Amino acid sequence: MAEAFVKHLAQGLLEARSGGTKPAPKVSRNAIAVMKELGLDISDQFPKQLDFEYARNADLVVIMGCGAERMCPAWLVSKSENWALDDPREQDLPLYRKIRDEIKRRVEELIARVEKNDF
Repeated sequence: MAEAFVKHLAQGLLEARSGGTKPAPKVSRNAIAVMKELGLDISDQFPKQLDFEYARNADLVVIMGCGAERMCPAWLVSKSENWALDDPREQDLPLYRKIRDEIKRRVEELIARVEKNDF
């Protein structure tokens, strides 16, 4: 969801790549549904393994409730943020919407900080 919001809202200002330490076999139907409610189609996406090389070269790594601290990429970069969001996996649509909206809010805040060169 965060990657889709960055691509949609940042207008090329930021580049985002999503990845996980233990990616699911497929994108959740609920994630697809709640993003589609906002006009964003993520149905062609797929869960990806964390790309440590990409993380090492990133200006900022955002961690979302990683859980496996020693596997997280935060130590690879000088700047990281932990958004510590609940994992909506196997939850109902209202929780997915709540997390989606929080991710969108945080992406918007990040974009504003980057525009001010304050990240």
